[in-house]
Amino acid sequence: MYKIEFIVPYKELEGVVRQAFQEFSHRNEINLHVKIMELAVVKKHTFSCEAIIARGLTAAYIKNLALDIPLIEIPMVGYDVIKAVSIGIQKYNPAHIAFIGTPDVIYGAEVLQLFFRRKVSALLMQHKDDGLAMIKEAKNSGADLFIGGNHICRSASQAGYNAVRIDSGKEAIRQALNEALRTVKIRHQERERAERFRTLVEHVHQGIVSIDRWGRITVINGDAARLLRISDSSVIGRLASDIIPGISFPELLNLQQPSFGELIKTESGSLTTNYIPIKVNNEVLGHLITFQEVSHIQEIESRIRREVHRKGLVSRYRFSDIIGYDDSIKKTLSLAHDYSRVGANILIVGETGTGKELFAQSIHSSSSRKDGPFVAINCAALPESLLESELFGYVEGAFTGAAKGGKAGLFELAHMGTIFLDEVSEITPFLQGRLLRVLEEREIMRLGHDKIVPVDIRIISATNKDLREQVSNGQFRKDLLYRLDVLRLNIPPVRQRGGDIQHIVEHFLARYDSLAHGHMREIDTICWPFLSIQQWDGNVRQIRNFCERLSVIAKGEKIHLQDVKQAYGVQADPILSPLSVQSEDPWKNVRDTEKAAIIECLQKNGNNRTSAARELGIDRSTLWRRMKKLKIE
Repeated sequence: MYKIEFIVPYKELEGVVRQAFQEFSHRNEINLHVKIMELAVVKKHTFSCEAIIARGLTAAYIKNLALDIPLIEIPMVGYDVIKAVSIGIQKYNPAHIAFIGTPDVIYGAEVLQLFFRRKVSALLMQHKDDGLAMIKEAKNSGADLFIGGNHICRSASQAGYNAVRIDSGKEAIRQALNEALRTVKIRHQERERAERFRTLVEHVHQGIVSIDRWGRITVINGDAARLLRISDSSVIGRLASDIIPGISFPELLNLQQPSFGELIKTESGSLTTNYIPIKVNNEVLGHLITFQEVSHIQEIESRIRREVHRKGLVSRYRFSDIIGYDDSIKKTLSLAHDYSRVGANILIVGETGTGKELFAQSIHSSSSRKDGPFVAINCAALPESLLESELFGYVEGAFTGAAKGGKAGLFELAHMGTIFLDEVSEITPFLQGRLLRVLEEREIMRLGHDKIVPVDIRIISATNKDLREQVSNGQFRKDLLYRLDVLRLNIPPVRQRGGDIQHIVEHFLARYDSLAHGHMREIDTICWPFLSIQQWDGNVRQIRNFCERLSVIAKGEKIHLQDVKQAYGVQADPILSPLSVQSEDPWKNVRDTEKAAIIECLQKNGNNRTSAARELGIDRSTLWRRMKKLKIE
């Protein structure tokens, strides 16, 4: 409900107001406070409402207070004026009637002499203290009846003259209530719009400045003041050309169409600006200028890229996911930890299946770029044309089949993050040149486009080949190798990691047994010598696949050597099985157990190494290396 204060100068009017309000159709929307106040009391009163209703001199005085509260004057309707004149004629039969009061009291009063055939004069009163002087002036002019408001009527009566007060009727009260309610509603709507506009301007997360047709600032928000390093309250009304650097204001004031994406330099950095003309009936009345920090736009763009392409663009692994207890892998992990703390490019070298991407993701997850995207691509998986479009992106129409709207490349998607180039040795010489430019300039250009896009990325590449040898053969650019091979990480193969084979097998077997059987099963200890002497050319990947296969093949609650051999891909044989009987604890000396198994197999096959290797399920070269290590003649 809207609080409205109704000021009445005399007691009789209070009853009329209350009666009119009871008949008012929108009274449920108004909280009405009727107060009887003469002018002397009004001067001491503190108004606390949304609208004031008053009449005559009281209204004139309140208006001069310049309150931020709308004032509605009770109109002097013709019926009330004619009623007052009729009462005066009947009571006093005057020859000369004087109307004294504010403009709404005297307006059109002199016309009444045509109807009542009496002389009528009208005197405008500017101040309440002028009342008595005007009464005497009218009296000297022959006036014998005075009509006006409460103050004039009382002053004339006290001087001994005939006087009639113009009383406001219910119709005038209803008009005032309607006008007050309409004004308050409009004021609320304006305040709501103003607050919406203020909230929009202050929370739009970009600087906003509005200027009029002469280039003076009319609106400026907090972001604009911050970016321009000025006080938002001190620049209102000043010329924008004195405040905003780098803008050609003569051209701006003549701008008829919006202009977007202009760059200007300020003390706070580079800003991108938009200029929008404000038009009414096709006439430009001013301009709206918006600012944004270039770095903020890049941050938002990067966030959007990550959200839109989140699937596959996040690192899933950490260093804790890497299994390894051997000194060689511990040294590699320590070095990788050190690499994660800096931003230089990394070249990871290792055989197939050693976990190069696992290390790359772990480095990214521990680096300062961990909240950015991790983008991986296998450079050997795509032909040159497709690889180029995937890495650099393209615009619509760049080639036949190009997606509508174009497509951002992986370098763009990796902005503020890491891109992992697996099998980098397979990149063609042409793409090597384009990759070199990305490394040197940190910028890319989409296929079919002429604009440069800056990117902030860290490149981790991986290979299972000797890139220096490829440089010697002319297959890889030397300058590109130097850019990629800033920090090198060599991942040792599984066969060089000693006892890690058992830990890796147990890890993967636990995973697949839990999925297939609900728990991990025990593996016979006699199986470990067999597994430890295998070549494992596929490294961790091969062991993982072996464990998944073993989990399916082995049916019992305990996994035996024949299950292991079958999963590995060799026929089960009884050569090693007697060892489980001969030794209660075959792991008491694994090396001796392995040596005994090989010697027994060689004797059985007449020292034919090829036959012995075939029976043991290993290559002849592996058997030779194991014999050399175990000092078997």
